[in-house]
Amino acid sequence: MKLVLLIVAIVTPLCVWAGYRTGSEVTQDPIIEPILANTQIKELGSNEYVLNFSCHGQALASFDVDKNKLISEKMTDDQIAKVWKRHIGAYQRIYDSVLGFAAGGGLMKYAKPALSFFKAKQNSKYTIPAMIGGLSGFYLGYELAVRNQFDCSDLVVVRFSQKDDIWREIVKPSIARRYLLQVIGSSGSSADLDSTELKEIHQAIADNKIDSKTFVKLETFESYIQPTQSPVSWFSFDLIIGLWIPVAMLIAAAVVSGILLSELLARRIRARRGKAAAS
Repeated sequence: MKLVLLIVAIVTPLCVWAGYRTGSEVTQDPIIEPILANTQIKELGSNEYVLNFSCHGQALASFDVDKNKLISEKMTDDQIAKVWKRHIGAYQRIYDSVLGFAAGGGLMKYAKPALSFFKAKQNSKYTIPAMIGGLSGFYLGYELAVRNQFDCSDLVVVRFSQKDDIWREIVKPSIARRYLLQVIGSSGSSADLDSTELKEIHQAIADNKIDSKTFVKLETFESYIQPTQSPVSWFSFDLIIGLWIPVAMLIAAAVVSGILLSELLARRIRARRGKAAAS
């Protein structure tokens, strides 16, 4: 029983890491959300606007909507790393340690002996609990990665914020589109929706020809309300029902199956020994 628990305790966290890494690679939208949630529309001069991205009170990027380029000095890798380390959480340090272990060859070093262990006929009773524990761990890691929200100080977020094309093709159109939806949503009459200004704004966004004039027109209706990121609750009712309980049941099934298989194999061995003694 102790060996079954040990195998499940080792395999499951490793597969959680693998699932989290896979989920992080296929999820892209959450990288942009922290930029959108921390970007303000600022008037630089007379009818000249810039988009300012700041994180925890520190200015990280400023994009000129007319010149279509960053007017702030682009951050170096060392500067980006300092922003990230200043706000890094304990969970991220653990994740990075595991990643460093795997990338440094630790995973490959111990993977071969582990596979040899499970291939051995006398250890076949541990294969099923290891598989169930591994699959449940991978599922848990993948779901956590997909549901995760990046902080504005995360490495990948800050790096994205230093690219002109990200601002030109994604951030600027997204902010203008949200601003337009905000105006439409709060319009008091249908006549407002048919105004020439709104049609011109809509066309500018559709053609990705957004400039200061676009934001001037939007501000004639109302001020921009900056969106906020709602913190993720890892123990919300939906997550408990849809994720934590199924994973807990799978891990319990892995342990129980290992114990039952061990007992079944032990009975067979005792029966064989009894027959051999009788003969």
